[in-house]
Amino acid sequence: MTRTAAISKSELNQLAALATAKNVMVEIVRNGTTIRVSPHQARPPVDESEESALDRELEAFKVKHGYS
Repeated sequence: MTRTAAISKSELNQLAALATAKNVMVEIVRNGTTIRVSPHQARPPVDESEESALDRELEAFKVKHGYS
C-alpha cells in the first residue's frame, strides 16, 4: 500500500523559492514528518594546483607528527 506524499511538488517548489529568495531555512511538520528546505550555498572552488596540494600534504604531516 502506498502513502500519500507529505508535501506536493508545487508546495516544495514554493518553499525552495522562498528559502532562496529570503536566504533562510524553511521547516514544516505534517503528520509527524519534518521537511526542511534551505537555500543552495555553493562551495568555494578547491584550488587543485600543485602548490595547494603540497600545502595540504604539509598540514597533514604536521598534524600526524604533532607539530603546531
